[in-house]
Amino acid sequence: MLGLGASLSSLYVPQSGSSYTNAYSVEFDGSNDKIVFPKAIFQSTMRDSFTLTMWIKPGGTGSQSWFGSGGTDYVFVNFDGSGNISFRFKPNGVHAWAYWSGITLSSTAWFHFAFSVQKVGTGSSNSVFQGFMNGSRLTTPLMLANTTAADQAAFEIDSGDWEVGAAGGNGQVVADTRIHDFSLHSAVLAENAITSIYNSGDSSIDLTQDSGDYSSSNLAGYWKLDEGEDTTAADSAGSTDGTLTNGPTWVTDSPS
Repeated sequence: MLGLGASLSSLYVPQSGSSYTNAYSVEFDGSNDKIVFPKAIFQSTMRDSFTLTMWIKPGGTGSQSWFGSGGTDYVFVNFDGSGNISFRFKPNGVHAWAYWSGITLSSTAWFHFAFSVQKVGTGSSNSVFQGFMNGSRLTTPLMLANTTAADQAAFEIDSGDWEVGAAGGNGQVVADTRIHDFSLHSAVLAENAITSIYNSGDSSIDLTQDSGDYSSSNLAGYWKLDEGEDTTAADSAGSTDGTLTNGPTWVTDSPS
């Protein structure tokens, strides 16, 4: 069990043929640890429909941000310590805020989180936000604000880079957590594809290969975090390598 209050109703048989072993994750100290990535691939991908996925093991259940960017335009995900996850996306200076409540985290268990944004058309239609935990779609988010397709197309990270373990220096709480296997996709992944990635809580799916209902065709960036040493987080789908900054540590711990 992964210790979440959200529904874990998906029953899924682990896939064969695309598995691999990654015993490592990166641990962040909740002070200033982070992995810093060049922003270009995130900026260009998020101007259209996209999905982000990540395995997370919180070191505590208080307020924390897991990834994001800063600047006038920004994006980040935050857990507020009171059962609420918010995904904030501000393209073209227009703030969209998707909000899910009733989420329970465990400080001793891994969970898989994914979120997607669908750009609808090219003009004034609102973008569509979805969130997933442990392979299952969360309820439709409360949209405290929204953004349009035209705004999304103009998204520009104008200050700093993309960060994991922090949120681009935009005033959010740095994560005291472990993170394993982080991916960016240039499309909205269907729920059955995300269920395949979740793989019943077993992270031994290599996302550079097709597996079950998951297709790797839209994989834009993939950081397995499997190095176990040094300060580089290699991109297995491209060339956007990240740099471990301020001392995050490699630990032998992974979802299984």
